[in-house]
Amino acid sequence: MQHLFDLTMLVFIAPKEQIRRLMARNGVAKKSGKKIEKPDADSEKISLADIVIDNEGSIPETERG
Repeated sequence: MQHLFDLTMLVFIAPKEQIRRLMARNGVAKKSGKKIEKPDADSEKISLADIVIDNEGSIPETERG
C-alpha cells in the first residue's frame, strides 16, 4: 500500500507515554489503557516512514523538532 503515497509521516510516542497521556486525557484506568495499546512493530513503522516526528516532549518541543 505504501506505493500509493508520495510521502509517509509517522508521529511517534513510546507506548508508556501514550498510555499515560490517554489516562490523563480520558480518565482511562491503566489496565484499560494497556488493553487499548496494540503491540505494533515500531521499528518497522519507523523504517517505512519518510518523516518521523518524535512526540515524546511538550507541544513546543515537538514544534521545534
